[in-house]
Amino acid sequence: MDRGYYEGMADSQQSSGSEFEPEEPDEPDDEEEAPAVTGKRKRQDSEEDGDDGEGGPAPKRRRTEPGDEDSDASASQPDLDELIKRFVRGASAWARANDARVRAAYASDGGWEVWLEVELYLWLSEHDPDLGLARQNPYPGQAKRAQRGDLLIGDAITVELKAETARETGEAFAARVASDQGKVDAGQDERPALVVAFACTEEGSAELRTLIVGAPLDAGPVYIHWEATAG
Repeated sequence: MDRGYYEGMADSQQSSGSEFEPEEPDEPDDEEEAPAVTGKRKRQDSEEDGDDGEGGPAPKRRRTEPGDEDSDASASQPDLDELIKRFVRGASAWARANDARVRAAYASDGGWEVWLEVELYLWLSEHDPDLGLARQNPYPGQAKRAQRGDLLIGDAITVELKAETARETGEAFAARVASDQGKVDAGQDERPALVVAFACTEEGSAELRTLIVGAPLDAGPVYIHWEATAG
């Protein structure tokens, strides 16, 4: 998945104006597992002492993976861990089943995060309705028109989505993901939050590894990086 592939697609679309034939989706791999991620977000050295570098405690962050027996989650959070696993698995299944559409969305101008939000909401509501997804819910304790999360899992986990665009560098994409990390840090007073980033290039995925510990999930047209923040 390199940037040249997508940029060539974008040029082709602009010159011909025709739609390409969708690819056959990969069969979901029942044995596919998200990579083990049990560390915290990479921050400055002061985090080792439990300090975020600004005089306060560093946010409690963790990653869970399907089938991880050694997760560092506390015994009080098994249900939350399971919700996260199901969400990431579902997002991967959606991406693989919609390979051609994801590539076309990436190559288009204007970004594709709102489309991604709606697509995941519809897909997961159909294929895993027990997740109880909702869209655009306010952060806990905030006014109705204040800060909102992209998705809400089971009235328990706020989800922020980020999608790499064809018109930005990997570094710029990582900066937008870091902004969402700051957003959930500021709004995590009552419930956990999940930042999920969809990288479409090797460059974008490599930049995200400086923010989020652990390997991403290869989901066909995208690499999915995610990080949970304990409430």
